[in-house]
Amino acid sequence: MSDLTKENEDLPECLAPEWIGSTGEFTCSYDKCRTECLLVAIPSPGTRIGKQCATFLSSFGFRRSGVNLYRPHCPGCDKCISVRLRVDDFKPNRTFNKCLKKNADLSMTVTAPANTAEYLQLLKIYLSVRHKSDEEEEETTKDDFQKYYVNTVGETEFFEYRDKSGKLVMVSITDIFSDGFSAVYTFYDPAEMKRSPGTYAILRQIEETKKRGLPYLYLGFWIDDVPNMSYKTKFQPLEVFVQEQWKEFQDCNDSYLNQEKEDYELPL
Repeated sequence: MSDLTKENEDLPECLAPEWIGSTGEFTCSYDKCRTECLLVAIPSPGTRIGKQCATFLSSFGFRRSGVNLYRPHCPGCDKCISVRLRVDDFKPNRTFNKCLKKNADLSMTVTAPANTAEYLQLLKIYLSVRHKSDEEEEETTKDDFQKYYVNTVGETEFFEYRDKSGKLVMVSITDIFSDGFSAVYTFYDPAEMKRSPGTYAILRQIEETKKRGLPYLYLGFWIDDVPNMSYKTKFQPLEVFVQEQWKEFQDCNDSYLNQEKEDYELPL
C-alpha cells in the first residue's frame, strides 16, 4: 500500500497519523462466507476531519459514514472497489435522457444538512421497503439520522426533490470535496420507483458537479457481482481505485480488478 505519510507537499496538516486504524474482522455485509475489515479515519476528541482532509482521503479510496471515513481492508479480498466518474466526459445516453425527461416535474432545492421529521419519515419508508432484511436499519431513530446523515465532515449538502404538490420525493446527501462531489446516500419514496429515482439522483449530481467546475463525482464502492452496486458501471467514463492508484475502468479486466489482496501495511 502506498504510505499516506510519504513525502507529499499536498498532505493536509490536519491529517494526524493516530487517526488511522483498522477494525477487527467481522462478517462481510455482502458475502456471509467471508470476513470484513476496515481502515478507519477517526478524528481525535474535539477535532474534526475538514474538507481538505476528506478530499485527500477520498483520493485514496475512502468513503464517509457520519464523521468517520473508511475503506475496506479485507483479508484475501479486493472486491469492493472505489469508483469515480469524470463528469466532463460523461455523455447521457437515450435511457438517461428519458430518465431526465420523466422527472422534469420535480424541483430540486439545495439545503444544509438537517434533522427533520419529514426527512426521517421518508427514510423509514425507504428502508422498510428497500432493506426489509436489515432489522437494524428499519429501527432508524432521530438520533441515528443525526449521527449518520446530519453529522458530517468538511462540506455537505442535501439535495431535496419535490413534486408539483410540494411532496418530498427524494433526498440525496452529497459531500463537496475540493475535486468533486461524493454521492454519500440517497433515499426516496418507493412508490416513485417508476421515476428511476436512483439514476435520476446521480444524473442531477453530475449536472451540479459540472456547474461548479469540479472534475469528479465519487460513487462509493463498486462490487461487480452485487446487483444493487453493479449499476454504477453504466456511468462512464468511470475510474477505479486499484493498486493504490486511479485507473480507467475500461483498461482493467475482471482478473485485474478482483485479484487477491496483498498483505499491506496500514497507512500512516
